[in-house]
Amino acid sequence: MKWLARILLALVSLLLLVVLGLFLAGKREGAGFNQVTVEISRPPEQVWRHLTEPELTRKWMSDIREVTPLTEGGLRVGARSRMVVSVDADETMVLEDEITRVEPPHRLELTIKSGAEADVSFAEQVVYTLEPQDGRTKLTVTGKSEFSGVASLFEPIITPTAKAGLEKQILALKAAVEAEPAAMPANAHP
Repeated sequence: MKWLARILLALVSLLLLVVLGLFLAGKREGAGFNQVTVEISRPPEQVWRHLTEPELTRKWMSDIREVTPLTEGGLRVGARSRMVVSVDADETMVLEDEITRVEPPHRLELTIKSGAEADVSFAEQVVYTLEPQDGRTKLTVTGKSEFSGVASLFEPIITPTAKAGLEKQILALKAAVEAEPAAMPANAHP
């Protein structure tokens, strides 16, 4: 019986070490932070449309199933919407977003929060920065997520997974924008 007690004690100790390790890793500098930068061969005005027009956004954010505006007045500070996104083949998650800053066509900031019924509770500050570069756009997307409850233990696993998803989305955005003909600058004459 002593050997069984020792094995149980070892297993419990190992589990506690894993939980402690995840907890400490979730408290590291840069926890929940992701940033992706890409150059898109189109001007910022053209990229901006793909970030802000729902029918174009769905082309590169294939996991969006439904978007419902919760406020009127279009794209503005304080505008809110509810999104249903696919998590995997048979599971969806409800998210709510609120625009916190709009500077067309250079900067868009929003807060995204998981819905009350979500298994993973989080809030994320997202910033899209578009910098003109000789008819091209340098797009930088920055996200800072904070997880609540049990989800905070899994931040060291969630953050790298989220970054991989963000990279995939931004490459899809680049492909969608570059599939369009280049817009002629407003000051150019044919």
